[in-house]
Amino acid sequence: MDHPFVVGSTYANGLGEYTVQQIRPPHMRVRYANGEEATLELALQARIWARLCAEAEEAAAPKPTRRPARRRRSGSTSKQ
Repeated sequence: MDHPFVVGSTYANGLGEYTVQQIRPPHMRVRYANGEEATLELALQARIWARLCAEAEEAAAPKPTRRPARRRRSGSTSKQ
């Protein structure tokens, strides 16, 4: 299975940032910034990491500028 993780690199999930200590598919051993260690499922963490990266890209992307809407005059201007 493909995954983006490299031993020694730092990633994140809902619990915070972690550094990959060991990879043994289908799991990996990580150490969180607070010192706690955990064994995580590679596939699940890969999906979480991909979502976080996509959200960061979306937030950094320039927003399209919109012109202000034209105001319509009130009242009828049609000829009868």
